[in-house]
Amino acid sequence: MVAQGEAGKITLRSIHIYPVKSCGGIQVDQALLTPRGLRHDRRFMLVDTRGRFVSQRELPALARLRARLDGARLQLDMTGREECGSLRVPLEPDEGATRQVQVWNDEVNALDLGSPVRAWLRDTLDADLSLVFMPDLTRRQVDTDYAEQGDVVSFADGFPFLLTSCSSLRALQARVDTSGSAQQISMERFRANLVIDGAPAEAEERWQSIRIGGLRFEVRKPCTRCVITTRDQQSGHRAGPEPLRTLSGYRTWRGKPVFGQNLIGRDSGTLRAGHALVVESLAQPARTT
Repeated sequence: MVAQGEAGKITLRSIHIYPVKSCGGIQVDQALLTPRGLRHDRRFMLVDTRGRFVSQRELPALARLRARLDGARLQLDMTGREECGSLRVPLEPDEGATRQVQVWNDEVNALDLGSPVRAWLRDTLDADLSLVFMPDLTRRQVDTDYAEQGDVVSFADGFPFLLTSCSSLRALQARVDTSGSAQQISMERFRANLVIDGAPAEAEERWQSIRIGGLRFEVRKPCTRCVITTRDQQSGHRAGPEPLRTLSGYRTWRGKPVFGQNLIGRDSGTLRAGHALVVESLAQPARTT
């Protein structure tokens, strides 16, 4: 084991799932690990008429599409469009037309939840979109440059888990020039699954293997960041050039700004907020510059 360092005990501060890719997230006290990531994380996705995924990059209003788990159903509500009512669909649908959809360069089979859902999305978002679900039989391979054959992921951008650090966020906040904006950079802009505290700032960039609550994860690569981090995750509005401007000056990987680390889980079990994180091995050299 690797010593935890001067910061003392490292803990899992909070857990977050995002049932619909690029829409509002949910903080939970505990979550079940699956090979694709946390249970219910990014198993749904919005696609256009060609089957291509749609995110806040093209449709910032998705930040206002809020998800809630209600027993065996997923409920969606649109902040500011309360007159449209709520959409409720099975949390794990087993019915729907199978269609091929595209997320980045991957094409996979998904279940289309149908015309009534499409009508609600059209009324709510003023866009012709479909809601699709990734069934268990669909296997989306993680990039084998950073993973083993058979490692799979949901509709997340590329990896089953994303970890960020409170200490690293505080270090970023200290560097950001807030003179032109009253809004401080918040953790929700980074849309992480696992938020940890107690580690020195940027320490996660050297981790190779960790355990959280005794469950093992492999740290595979830094998470490169895009324009979504510049959007207020309550309104969807662009809040300015930060944090990309500051990250580009001191935390980059292959010329791109980064914040957080992409993980692959190697155990099954339940994660709980407050679980201890233990660093098993370090990567050399550090992954960022």
